[in-house]
Amino acid sequence: NLVDLLVDKIRQLSGHTIDILTLCSCIGNRFDLDMVSLVTGQTLEQVLPAITEAIREGLVGKTAQHYVFLHDRIQEAAYSMIPDQEKAAFHYRIGRIELARNDAVQLRKKIFYIVDQLKFGMDCFPDPAEKTEFIGLCLEAGRKAKRATAYVQATGYLKTGIALLEADSWAEAHSVAYELHRELLECLYLTGHFEEGEELFQFTLERTKSIIDIANLSSLMIILYTSQGNFEKALKIGYQASKTVGYPLPQRTSDIRVGLALVHLWLTFRGKKVQDLIQLPDIQDPELIASGHLFINTGTVVYYSNPNLFALTIIEGNRITFEHGNWEMSDYSLTALACILGSVIGLYPLGYRLGQTALAMCDRKPGHTNRCRIHFLFA
Repeated sequence: NLVDLLVDKIRQLSGHTIDILTLCSCIGNRFDLDMVSLVTGQTLEQVLPAITEAIREGLVGKTAQHYVFLHDRIQEAAYSMIPDQEKAAFHYRIGRIELARNDAVQLRKKIFYIVDQLKFGMDCFPDPAEKTEFIGLCLEAGRKAKRATAYVQATGYLKTGIALLEADSWAEAHSVAYELHRELLECLYLTGHFEEGEELFQFTLERTKSIIDIANLSSLMIILYTSQGNFEKALKIGYQASKTVGYPLPQRTSDIRVGLALVHLWLTFRGKKVQDLIQLPDIQDPELIASGHLFINTGTVVYYSNPNLFALTIIEGNRITFEHGNWEMSDYSLTALACILGSVIGLYPLGYRLGQTALAMCDRKPGHTNRCRIHFLFA
């Protein structure tokens, strides 16, 4: 066994070197003298002879910026020599030191390393404040991993944070509890754990009281169901959530109802030019924005199955723009309205002007995520 042989070799070193080397194995495959000094509480002059002996024995090497174990098995052997009851304390101390010595920018870069270290040292948290801080770090690490499409790793970080939540967290720390569960819901679906995701959605929805959070959570679940082709469940959530936000969508929609909604929409904008839509102020109310997303996502579900309801959801999305101002989906909903006015009703000149206005809105937003959808609809 290679590890056993390496353990025997390490035991032939001086006691001081063994202590330093085993601690370095907790830091990672690579380490720097400053970190070793901080963790051990010894000066650089005290640490350096131990590292030098390890280099001389072919266990550690030096790069331009770091010292490194020359093989993963060497690190594994050194780590196996630490009593289990001491490992958590080492990892906790390393994590806290890294957390303290990095500013916000560096913290984002090292978030995985810091969370991993503190995760191994969770038993050493001295008070609830540190545990609460760690839960927030788990959320940040989970989000970063999800952005990098490392969904399995993101799931692990988010589940670690959720496991540490107190029973009263939904009342005392609702925002963090909600965000952890919402991010995890998306990761579960992206990794194919659909049943677990459905259970998590119901669990989270039952504990969510804010209209904004309910609308956003429902929009996410509609998108996830739609991506699976499960339109019936997606639409059911859309109906339920629309009641919560105060704009209930009818399950049956006649041509007359759509026509009346369209007339009412246009009356809210009477006396103005289509181009004036570009100059409308941006909406600052997050509740309206969340409701708008809910209507647009519900409309996507019924595009083929219920054209009248699709039209009504698009009209509702535009009503938010016409009455309150522009938001991130104004250009998309306006393009969809242009398609309805032109292709369905036959008002092609008006539909074309609305479409051009939507393109102008889109061009004012560099890197707009809906650019392709808007140009596709306009074409």
